[in-house]
Amino acid sequence: SLKDTIYKYSWPGGDRFERSEVPILTSNPHIISEIGSYIASVLIILIGIAASIHYLLGYTEAFMSNALPLNIEIEPTTGWLLMCLGVVLLGAVMFLHTYIRRLHKWYIVTDQRTWVREGVLTKEDRGSLNHANVNNVEETNPFYLRFVGVGHIKLYTASTDGAEIDMRYVADPSKWAQTIRNEKQTQLNNAQGEMKDDV
Repeated sequence: SLKDTIYKYSWPGGDRFERSEVPILTSNPHIISEIGSYIASVLIILIGIAASIHYLLGYTEAFMSNALPLNIEIEPTTGWLLMCLGVVLLGAVMFLHTYIRRLHKWYIVTDQRTWVREGVLTKEDRGSLNHANVNNVEETNPFYLRFVGVGHIKLYTASTDGAEIDMRYVADPSKWAQTIRNEKQTQLNNAQGEMKDDV
């Protein structure tokens, strides 16, 4: 499927993980994160289709002669149909671009760190933070996202004022936040155990 093909090329790849690193949670931003772009592109497609059908049924010429002010006359030609089809193509390209861009952004929680990676042509890390350095996990659930089980997660360290990691439109954010807290505690417990062994 198209989605599987995109995943094949968008996934960060095994070489991006540490040798002993194990992914626990992985996800793209929820589809609602791009709902405005999806609606706009679908409206453009529908307008183009409607205008094309209007022309093919022969209604456009009469509409243009009656609707334009100052007795301006424009005779629709084949170029008009091509323009309408171009509008449909524009909407389709916008929709596909939004879809691909969303699936090329990854939120990843491993047993060592939380990681954000995105990019279609050039994949870049947008943040990577070891769980042992996490000072605070902030989960926000705006009321308009609660109905679909989506929220935002920010990770802070003690050394910075702003968020080191900002994951927006995460599905089931409570699960992600709790997983990060659990992995942080596991790292701290492991570090304490190593200190006792050294003593």
